[in-house]
Amino acid sequence: MRLRIVDSPRSARLRGVLAVTALALLTAVGCSSSTKPKTDAGSSTYTGAVAGTTISGTLVVTIATATPAAATAATGIFGNQNFFNATATFTQTKPVAATVTLSGDYSDDFHAFGVTGTGPGGAVWLFTGDLKPYGFAALGDPDTVSDPEELYAGLMKGTTDVIKVIGTYTTTTPPGGPAGNFNLTISGTEVHGYAVASDGKAVPLDGTYNPANGAIAIFTATTQFAPGPTPAVGTLSGTTANGTFSNSLGEGGTWTGTKQ
Repeated sequence: MRLRIVDSPRSARLRGVLAVTALALLTAVGCSSSTKPKTDAGSSTYTGAVAGTTISGTLVVTIATATPAAATAATGIFGNQNFFNATATFTQTKPVAATVTLSGDYSDDFHAFGVTGTGPGGAVWLFTGDLKPYGFAALGDPDTVSDPEELYAGLMKGTTDVIKVIGTYTTTTPPGGPAGNFNLTISGTEVHGYAVASDGKAVPLDGTYNPANGAIAIFTATTQFAPGPTPAVGTLSGTTANGTFSNSLGEGGTWTGTKQ
């Protein structure tokens, strides 16, 4: 499966970092309590599967506002300064089991969150997320590593009702072709996630899910998959998901994953 980056959430990193940086500057110059991170009447929790080239797991992010959305007005150098507290938990399943607790902020101005936390071995993790119609496109890595591995996730609103699948794909035609990892986050009839090639390049996966029979169809229009409306199809049965894929280069193969 040849991949090309066409909708990478790397912009989420910049926007999330800017949100945190703006908050730090506001605090440093003695901003009023109205511009400091605050809580709203309610909160929003987003959940998703996370995958990179060697690391995988799940991410749960809670934002202290019931309605994360774009701000309605912008005033001052940092807009209307609507920052909300954000907390998160990254549960790593591979290559070793670990749990990282993170905290930070969500900015209505930047439509993004940024959370950090210290994990095993002193690695400082950073996850950022860009607001999307379905939830958040998230990007993360352990920043203390000299050449950090990028992790990708599609986060959807909910907790235990959100299905998370992590797995691998293998090209069988031609034999020995590209391979990599993938993640899928499923809520209702929507599917969002990423395929991450062994070289680290990633593309978003967007599609549908039929709860009645477990059918998964990926309709991502921003990859080299073509022609045909369903470049990848499969089924989730119990804790196992598997299926096939094909693309316009004549490559095809199989994918299999496990419900987290």
